[in-house]
Amino acid sequence: MLLLSLGPLLVILAYTLPGYLYNDRHDFGIILRFIEHNFGIAEGALHFTDQRATTDLTNFFDWYLYPSPFKLINAPLGEEFFLHDERPMEPSDTD
Repeated sequence: MLLLSLGPLLVILAYTLPGYLYNDRHDFGIILRFIEHNFGIAEGALHFTDQRATTDLTNFFDWYLYPSPFKLINAPLGEEFFLHDERPMEPSDTD
């Protein structure tokens, strides 16, 4: 059986404790399982990968927290650069 590692995964949410770190390893099925959980779809209905998932992404959410305020992160390039970028498209993962 081939299990694909889902890592690293960066999750940025308003309902997660600041600095929360979750180091358990999972496969891609946890994303599908999370979709099933949120939309009332039967577990395992979307694909074989979610059938073997042992958890979903709900451990990242604490709906009892007051949502964290939005923080603007300054970036070296603005949206205009990316909207008008004329460089040729390349795959995001070339290794």
